[in-house]
Amino acid sequence: MHLLIHQKRPEIKFCLHVHVPNILKIQIFDRFPVTSKFLSYGTIDLAKEASNILQSSDYAVLRDHGIVVIGENLNTIVGEVIKIIRM
Repeated sequence: MHLLIHQKRPEIKFCLHVHVPNILKIQIFDRFPVTSKFLSYGTIDLAKEASNILQSSDYAVLRDHGIVVIGENLNTIVGEVIKIIRM
């Protein structure tokens, strides 16, 4: 998944994937794009859907799994993840 994301967005320097305890709450708020359905971990289907979402957003929620945040500055990305977790 990370490789495909970097291939489709070569300008980004960091890709952070985390599992969060409030994933269901994050999915419900509809603040971030969410994969259309649960896709098994480590599959090409999940990699494709996540990388497609991340072509037009710096955030992707992997349904019932976790989140991916991308960007050029690791500190900024970590800060964004912390904000999302605290929602």
